[in-house]
Amino acid sequence: MMKKTKKFKYLFWLILAFLIGFFVAHLHFTGIFWKLEQGFDKLNWYHTIIIFFSAFYLALIVHEVAHLLVFVFCKKPIRAIYITGFCFYKKCSKWRFKIVPAMFLMVGGMVVPNIEINNENDFLKFKKIIMKSIIAAPICTICFFVLVLIANILFLWYSHAYLFLAILFLFSLFLSLFTILFTIVSKMSKNNMYGDFIAYKKLKNDDLFYLSFLINYDKFSDFENDYILQVIVKYLKDNQVKNHLYYEAWNYYFLKCLFNNEPVDQELNVKVNYFSYMSLLNENNIEVLVNYLAYCYQYIDANTALTAYAKIKYNISLINQNSVNLLEYFFSISKELINKKDFDLVSKVTNFLETKKNNLYVLNPKIIQAPQGE
Repeated sequence: MMKKTKKFKYLFWLILAFLIGFFVAHLHFTGIFWKLEQGFDKLNWYHTIIIFFSAFYLALIVHEVAHLLVFVFCKKPIRAIYITGFCFYKKCSKWRFKIVPAMFLMVGGMVVPNIEINNENDFLKFKKIIMKSIIAAPICTICFFVLVLIANILFLWYSHAYLFLAILFLFSLFLSLFTILFTIVSKMSKNNMYGDFIAYKKLKNDDLFYLSFLINYDKFSDFENDYILQVIVKYLKDNQVKNHLYYEAWNYYFLKCLFNNEPVDQELNVKVNYFSYMSLLNENNIEVLVNYLAYCYQYIDANTALTAYAKIKYNISLINQNSVNLLEYFFSISKELINKKDFDLVSKVTNFLETKKNNLYVLNPKIIQAPQGE
């Protein structure tokens, strides 16, 4: 079987080499190379840079707009769309524009729908919508490249606008590279980041993965999505897994109970006593650890929370002192909030969420609200 596979590989590369040679010879003898040479003579070095970034951003815009159009066609309102550091977001019923420097590091884009999940029908319907949105983007990216490639071939044969032909040829070349890159990335997952094809498959089979989407979208929603919390509570009761998505669900529950006055579930309180906080000892999980400690302090037992805090603090200090400082600072804020000493400290926690976890976003996360009637 292995020998046959190797033979097919050799045959594939042989055929590919023949086709490339035939294509290059055709370009030469039909005068297309001459056309391109005339066009390239008129290009300066900085034109290549402009064409490079134009191809990148146009490919990215097509990709993100495909996500967006699915939401729009399914009548789901949009909160924001990010094209690297360029952000268009909706605030007070008006669209606004802002440059977010930190998003340039992401080298990608994002579409944020304004979700409203009130019942099981909304819950199941939105899952289908988001699956369509995810798979639409890479497909549209590939289709866009094919259309540009066809246009490039037709213009090379029939046009004599040499400068335009050179620009279109370079644009198609760079676009092919970005299309290949986007397609490869869509099939990858790393550091809790998932490509579109991987995310599509996981959404089909993994309920927790879908819940993680809802948790993140709900942070920026204008609506009170109480049904999401109901589903998460049920999931946490029925399941016991140890991965970042599971702890993200716990963190959502902790936050809702602590700062949104949602009712505490006594059955989950029993599971909290066995919460595996020792597996979360790194800076990326500081928010989960702080909210776990605050929840224990408020709803389980203050002494138990303080004991766990001392243990977590000691073990984190062996790894990263900066994480210890964050833990100390935000746990002290949480205790003051719980003891109702200073509700203005809510703004400090909100700033933490904006600058540490959500520093890439323009939208303010809708997680923490000041207690009512105080």
